[in-house]
Amino acid sequence: MMLNFLKNYLNGLICKFQEIEKTESEHLKGSKKNYYIKSGYNPRENPEYFDDIIKGVTYQPQVYDLAFLLAKKSNAKYIIDIGSGSGIKLKKFEDDFQVIAVDYGKNIKILKKNLTKAKVLSWNLEKGLPKISNRILNQSIIICADVLEHLIEPNLLLKSLSEISLRCLFILISTPDRDRCRGINDFGPPLNPSHVREWNIQEFRNMLTRYGFKGFLSGYTVDNDIDLKKTTIIVISGKFASFRKIDKNIKMLAIITQYNESDIIVQNIKYLISMGIDVHVIDNWSNDGSFEKVKRLQKRYSNVSLERFPRVGPSKYYEWIKILKRIESIANKAKYNWIIHYDSDEIRESPWPYVNLYDGIVFVDSLGFNAIDFTVLNYRFTKTTNNFSEKRNPLTYFKYCEFGDHPGHFIQVKAWKKTNNNIELASSGGHNVLFKGRKVYPIKFLIRHYPLRSTKQAYRKVFFERFPRFSPDELKMGFHSHYNQYKGKKIINFKEKKLINGGLNSFKEDYIVELISGIGLKQKIYN
Repeated sequence: MMLNFLKNYLNGLICKFQEIEKTESEHLKGSKKNYYIKSGYNPRENPEYFDDIIKGVTYQPQVYDLAFLLAKKSNAKYIIDIGSGSGIKLKKFEDDFQVIAVDYGKNIKILKKNLTKAKVLSWNLEKGLPKISNRILNQSIIICADVLEHLIEPNLLLKSLSEISLRCLFILISTPDRDRCRGINDFGPPLNPSHVREWNIQEFRNMLTRYGFKGFLSGYTVDNDIDLKKTTIIVISGKFASFRKIDKNIKMLAIITQYNESDIIVQNIKYLISMGIDVHVIDNWSNDGSFEKVKRLQKRYSNVSLERFPRVGPSKYYEWIKILKRIESIANKAKYNWIIHYDSDEIRESPWPYVNLYDGIVFVDSLGFNAIDFTVLNYRFTKTTNNFSEKRNPLTYFKYCEFGDHPGHFIQVKAWKKTNNNIELASSGGHNVLFKGRKVYPIKFLIRHYPLRSTKQAYRKVFFERFPRFSPDELKMGFHSHYNQYKGKKIINFKEKKLINGGLNSFKEDYIVELISGIGLKQKIYN
């Protein structure tokens, strides 16, 4: 009896597992068939032909601006626009690049009229892509802006895009985000009669991953140049953008300059050495305990070194040019593969989620680039974050920030590969390392900058440790002008409503274009 019971029980379990396996298989097939959009979504069966000519409105402006910038920085020769529409947005490319525009139907006639120098290809994108030689792909920036949502079956195009992403320099793909356009309860069909289906960002990422895209960057960009709402998903892929872990041991040195930063210097040094980046600190005769704290770290960690500058003792002025000359001397003699010019009140990051600074630099090195530019985010203390101390982590404590708007913030080439050529920093005030054969990576990394961390610290730093110590000669050269905004003013809590919440998980998604390129950011002049 017991034996029969067990036999029947096991047979029942086997049948149950088979049913579950069948159900899961059918679910996966259904997901793929509906291109990984949520269950219950209803695509449009008969979309209208799309005409993108709307007077006075430019759609996906940042996609094309970013493509142009990346093409310039990567020395691309070709721009391939898949689903070009009218081609108006390609006109600015024609003088600098060989443009290949791909579309079909009545758009072909419009394209040939608007683009006098471009090669126009008529091709039904439901069939994938026309044959393009590897020689061209290897020198190309690919654009596929708001195309996939128009196709009844984008399967073949997705496969083609995945394949060419391994060869092209960069590929930019965009599509409307359903949740941001319609709300999370939308189940289709799309409001736009020419759209078959629309994804949210997680569905779109999942789909691209299933089709073989790896290590890509993604986030949101503006839909058009009128309302500037960030309702469009943008993906940046290609052999220069898609991160992959490189198994290579590269020695890196961060040269940190400091003066009275005792509440933040220890955290930042530990952040760097946790990744395997060595640290050398140039202390400008701090008198708040900063030097002593680094000295203690030096005793604990063999990859931390320290000096005081000037060696003979404190100088009357904060002589930034002389400090930069000292950095040049150290960098030119250092036995390291990469050098990072680093401030004591900042944290550097790679642009890829979950990829640390060290691994990001190793990847850039593998691509043949030898310098890295950065985008600056200035974090501010507010009413709720006005009590920073050395016991706190700046990354988690400070939430609100603003993009750097000083002219010097827009050129921050401050990490470089050691070559046989000496580097020069001083002429740019330390913002832009120069050396023969420099090749800057087209995508910017990130600087989270924490210059003012509380009312008390800000008042001491600005009015006692900076203004009285600035070199008159350097002031005449225009250095340190960003401090002028505080002259004659009280430094009080910064207003959260005037800042960006840089502590949100979605922050890097919402500002992906600005962070990796600087597009959309505005400069201020501080007299």
